[in-house]
Amino acid sequence: MKFGVLSTPPSLGELRRFLGLQSVDLPLQRPYVWTTSVTSIDGRTSTQEPDAEGGHAIATAGGKYNGLVDRKILEHGWKTADAILTTGEILRSEPTVTYRPSGARRKPLCIILTASGMIDLDHPVFRRNRTLTVTTKEGLRRLKGFRKSAGRDMIVSDSNESKISLTWLLSYLRKEKNVLFLDVNAGGRTISDFLSHGLVDEMRISLVGTILGRWSSQGQERSCLIDNPTETCYDLRNLPLLSFNEIRTTTDASHVFLRLRTSGS
Repeated sequence: MKFGVLSTPPSLGELRRFLGLQSVDLPLQRPYVWTTSVTSIDGRTSTQEPDAEGGHAIATAGGKYNGLVDRKILEHGWKTADAILTTGEILRSEPTVTYRPSGARRKPLCIILTASGMIDLDHPVFRRNRTLTVTTKEGLRRLKGFRKSAGRDMIVSDSNESKISLTWLLSYLRKEKNVLFLDVNAGGRTISDFLSHGLVDEMRISLVGTILGRWSSQGQERSCLIDNPTETCYDLRNLPLLSFNEIRTTTDASHVFLRLRTSGS
């Protein structure tokens, strides 16, 4: 395990040493998968406050921090991934996100999971990226206005259920799209689904020195880092096990950045 302090902003060399992929083992049948999250000390990943949702709002909580280091870590993940996975829910809560790192020439494939088909087809993510929308048969019926083009494609999950089969999707990405590295930028429910299926190789977590509490000022329950669906139950025999591979902090010790490897990676 390695410790260190990141400059504000961190240099490219610092980011490469912290987040390098040279020593990882690629799975044979799917991409190497990491999740990227920003969370408060009590595990909340969104403030659920009007005009202040998403990880950046937590990284800059109280106006004390500028979130610059978090942003650089996030963008470095986008630059080194072959594809970035997000969800329709994230696009609805962040209407301006584009998943385009500043100064990057390379355009990773942007994958949007939407089992329901409830997405805004005018969202800027579709204009700025090569996209692959993944939905269900039910979602397909809602996406009748979807126009396929060279940069805008769609596939339907092979499952007859209301959920998208993640195992099928990752196999498809490896075989059909040659995706070796996948950055999952999603909420707690999606991350939990990946973990419960054993499809996460590492978790990248920016831990912010603040406590949000369970409820927003509007009475909404704030989302959390791990949001287990009711059908998933961990006991002492099937707990996901992770090791603290790399730890960094900011110079003012306001943030701790964790790189955790799962037991199989």
